[in-house]
Amino acid sequence: MIEPLDLSLRFIEHHPGDAAKILETLPPYRTSELLLAIDDTFAVQVVTHLAADYAAACMALMPLDKKRQVFRQLDIQTSVDIFRYLNAKEKYRLLNQLPFSKRLAIQTVNNYSQYSVGAWMSTDYVFVREDKTVEEVIEYIQGSELQNQDYVYVVNSKRQLVSTIQTSQLLKASLKAHISAIRSISIYDLFARANIQDIAEHEAWKHFKILPVVEHDKRLVGALSYKDLMTALDKSRFEFNAQTANIGGEALNLFWALFNNFIELLNDMYSILLRKN
Repeated sequence: MIEPLDLSLRFIEHHPGDAAKILETLPPYRTSELLLAIDDTFAVQVVTHLAADYAAACMALMPLDKKRQVFRQLDIQTSVDIFRYLNAKEKYRLLNQLPFSKRLAIQTVNNYSQYSVGAWMSTDYVFVREDKTVEEVIEYIQGSELQNQDYVYVVNSKRQLVSTIQTSQLLKASLKAHISAIRSISIYDLFARANIQDIAEHEAWKHFKILPVVEHDKRLVGALSYKDLMTALDKSRFEFNAQTANIGGEALNLFWALFNNFIELLNDMYSILLRKN
């Protein structure tokens, strides 16, 4: 007979996405208990498929050692997404436990204000120097975890964005040709410190699902997908509505407090009049 835990592990192993959806219906402390009870490999599979805010809530309840092991095995983008929802104390404790490349990616994103483009951009994107050959670029992409990227961003020695080419163009070009010789496509870039509200209606979203993100000196720092933009906007609206509701509640409480004070004042005045009569 299969033990319940073994059955759970088999389900997680073969259906991590479905397992995550089920776990998200539970309070975070219940999911964190499961993550503590299972091997790190299985825990990583679950966390990878959890919504970032829910994953952060679960991770916050776990011991530092377990969090460190899980974060070390998570891909960089998932780590960045979860870090966005951790409090400052948790971020500080965890950052010092992570490998340099992952720590650098997380710190890059966390340097931006909460609702700026930079805070929601991805650090997983293909960028190459303009002096590289097509053959070198193809070898680089094949040896990385970025083989499904639609675009290659070409930068100069200062990492300033020079051009953007479609990955499919590499297959048509001569292997010995320099990447800078490939015709670039017309694509907009986004300023990393711009507010997400300001770029939501950007004309480029009608033509591209992802746009490069640059600093004021045109230095390439990331890429923002339309999907991540929508996630950021939804979170922004949710927090605004929550704050508005909170302000409305406080205003209502203040009104009733003033009203009660007014009634008490009338009662006092009425009592004084009765004594005089």
